Amino acid sequence: MKTAVITMIFMGTTLAAICGWTAASRFIRDTTQADEPTVSDAATGLEWQGCARGLTGVSCETGTLERTTWSEALTYCEGLSWGGHSDWRLPNKKELRSL
Repeated sequence: MKTAVITMIFMGTTLAAICGWTAASRFIRDTTQADEPTVSDAATGLEWQGCARGLTGVSCETGTLERTTWSEALTYCEGLSWGGHSDWRLPNKKELRSL
């Protein structure tokens, strides 16, 4: 099951520094589907939606950022088809902290 992140920006993190990972080696951005990029986390094996909700494009330059409630985010992830996948889910607190 893939993990959707609605409002995350992928940069280096404290965990990455502790584990000796660099953002460049830990996070792998896949733009095979240019309007729907994904980001794989080599440390956790999770795959994340590469743009915040409402944004698309290789650099997430198209669209308007959408803010939602937790309930709306759950529904959004359950119905999300992105980057060639349709088995997305909302991450839990532990998974979010891993970034």
